[in-house]
Amino acid sequence: MPSNTWVDSAKTDGSSRADQDLVGRTNFLKRQLEESQLGERISTSSSVLAPETLVGDAVFWNHVSHRFEPALAVVGESARAIGLVIAKSSSINGTVLLAGKCGFVPSSNASAGLYFLSPANPGKLVNQAPAIAVPILFYDGDTSSYLCINPAWTLERHSHLTFSLFCQPAGHSVQPDANERHTVVADASVAGWLPATHATFRGLAPDRAAFGYNLNLHPSLAAVWPPSPLESASFVWDRGDAHVGGTVVPTGRSGLVQVTEHGIWWMSDCYGDVPWPTATNTSVSSLRVESSISPEPECPRFESMRLTLSFVSSPHADTNALVTSLQSAEEGVFEITDCSGISARTGRLFLSLNVGKLFPGREAAGFEVVKRLPGGDFATGLIIEGIRSLSSSIVLGGTSIRRDGQDFFTGLVTVRDVSGSIVNDITAQFVSVNNAQTDSYRSLMFISLPAGRASEVRIKFAIPSSGYTSPSLVMRLLLLAKTVGNFPNLTLSYRRIPLPSSGAVSLPTSDSALAITTAGSMTADTYKKVESSSIAVTPGDTVYITISRSVDSYNGDIGLLDITGLLRST
Repeated sequence: MPSNTWVDSAKTDGSSRADQDLVGRTNFLKRQLEESQLGERISTSSSVLAPETLVGDAVFWNHVSHRFEPALAVVGESARAIGLVIAKSSSINGTVLLAGKCGFVPSSNASAGLYFLSPANPGKLVNQAPAIAVPILFYDGDTSSYLCINPAWTLERHSHLTFSLFCQPAGHSVQPDANERHTVVADASVAGWLPATHATFRGLAPDRAAFGYNLNLHPSLAAVWPPSPLESASFVWDRGDAHVGGTVVPTGRSGLVQVTEHGIWWMSDCYGDVPWPTATNTSVSSLRVESSISPEPECPRFESMRLTLSFVSSPHADTNALVTSLQSAEEGVFEITDCSGISARTGRLFLSLNVGKLFPGREAAGFEVVKRLPGGDFATGLIIEGIRSLSSSIVLGGTSIRRDGQDFFTGLVTVRDVSGSIVNDITAQFVSVNNAQTDSYRSLMFISLPAGRASEVRIKFAIPSSGYTSPSLVMRLLLLAKTVGNFPNLTLSYRRIPLPSSGAVSLPTSDSALAITTAGSMTADTYKKVESSSIAVTPGDTVYITISRSVDSYNGDIGLLDITGLLRST
């Protein structure tokens, strides 16, 4: 069976191209004349087509571009298919079948039956009715198809529905005192009106709603809800007193009743202004019960409250294949608006993501976070969630959080070592000697404090002006013994010259003692390390250190292999 083609074809049998064209035109005119005489079809010739239109496409008329374009089964003008392209004479011209019979076959394996406009591929046909069912043609299973586009557009067809609502509270209710408010203790297993609380209706009730109708216990109404459009819903309320009959209930934002895609909402709980008789008391029977049927007309006539709902329903409104309303499951995460930027749930909608609402400030444990949004995809990565010190000598600063009984620091964290550990070594900037001398021993250069006479060495150190908190200075000496004996105690002193903050200040003129222990037994060609006590200094200070040796019992020279200042941060 041919696929998407026409049954008739010109026979060429080796003829020239000009002959083929002539035969094709002659056959085409013959078919046109025969079909016109037989009344088999109505078509338009030399119609203006969109360039992408193909033979076999269902088309609609675009009144803006003034041409036929491939139709599509979606809400909008493109679903208004009015014909089928049966021939093209150029890229933008062709013949459109408007009614009748043609030789089009839907596909090579097509079966007989009704074919509908596709909701996914413009102009194409499908043999299963989609949500918006636009019938295009009937294929006879052989060589012919019959155009059967319904002039009544699918989305314009609708039904008028009427329901009698339950005029009773859905739960326990007691008649209030005059001018007091009506209340209901909810029972979702009872038909009628429930309190419009967040818990009962999961936050779907509009602001200031008093009661919501229990749609779950009215299945025939729930099956066709919501109205389409919502504004088509109207209510007639017969209070059942004074033989007055029904009155139309005001609806909308300022009305007594509001209608949303989620239900029916009664906006008043005032005395006598609720959708059940004021005298209702569910703890006792408060409604009149007829004990027998009288053969005579009842006088006075018994009246009961009635609330009647009427609305329009479109054929697509109760199908799961269409979106009838849209809202964000998490309040504020998605912003849904209409074309004017006003919050909306139905109609033509715009959807935007409010990224700020994804992170509402709730604290959650874990160290994998969203870092960026490249190309529409959230990219995650690892971070340090918190830092905790395992040593009392390491002090952390910043914002702390409590986890598992421990303090962790997050954000901008400072780390401080309070153990007195060495931060930096600083070297002498100037050295002067008195009765001391430079010496060389075994190819080593050092300052020597000779035996049998008093001598001293004076060294200058500069404390860095920044980068240290509460610094202190310690002197470290490497002492060399060239002969065996007992080292004496050397004397250390210091003088601190603070950096002036402004103007002239008094010059310090005296030294202070600095404790150090150098005494001990030594053998020839050995050396040892000794450290002084610490000196509190201030960044920017200049410190002078004096190392002295008096006349003592050690018969050898004492070599100063190294003199280093150790700057600690405490």
